[in-house]
Amino acid sequence: MEVNVSMIPAARDGECNAYLIERNGEFVLIDAPEQAIDVVKKITNTGKKLTALILTHGHFDHIFGLKAIEKVSGAKVYMHEAETSMLRDTSMNLAGLAYLPGTFPVYTGPVAALHDGDSLTIGDITYQIFHAPGHTPGCICIVMGSMIFTGDFLFKSSIGNTSFPNSKPQIMEKSLQRFLEKFGNSDYTLCPGHGEKTSMERELKYNQFLQ
Repeated sequence: MEVNVSMIPAARDGECNAYLIERNGEFVLIDAPEQAIDVVKKITNTGKKLTALILTHGHFDHIFGLKAIEKVSGAKVYMHEAETSMLRDTSMNLAGLAYLPGTFPVYTGPVAALHDGDSLTIGDITYQIFHAPGHTPGCICIVMGSMIFTGDFLFKSSIGNTSFPNSKPQIMEKSLQRFLEKFGNSDYTLCPGHGEKTSMERELKYNQFLQ
């Protein structure tokens, strides 16, 4: 059976996408924005299973639904080891800028730590982890077949913001160079955390940050 990948689009401007991957009735979710909660509830209500939730990084818009999704599904949560502290720190995940104290749904459950180069096999699908720090210390891209889920590392015609407290512009430049060296010779479909899907071929032509 084929792998089905669907984007859960941002509910409002400025919010993030999530991606739902399904094969043989088993689901994996990339990122956990608020709008993904109802989607996961519908899955579990039909008796199907969300097996895993892989987070590209720890900014609040990508983790708002984490607590509710893990509770309703029991999915195993994965995140890069350098990022896990952001789940509980509302100053670092920037929730403190958008929510009143005590109102953000902080997740305190278990997290399986990921590392650069890890191969994560869920069901019969393998996900390759590419550590891409710069936007945040533990920002990752997730490679599945001919698709790369780039989170807030790489967008259509742009890259992730490096002006946040734990962002590092120089490290972002090194991550972009490594990314090009590893993936630049193949035409992957790029699935970013914000905005439209794009392709490696297009970004090599039009994204000034990859020139």
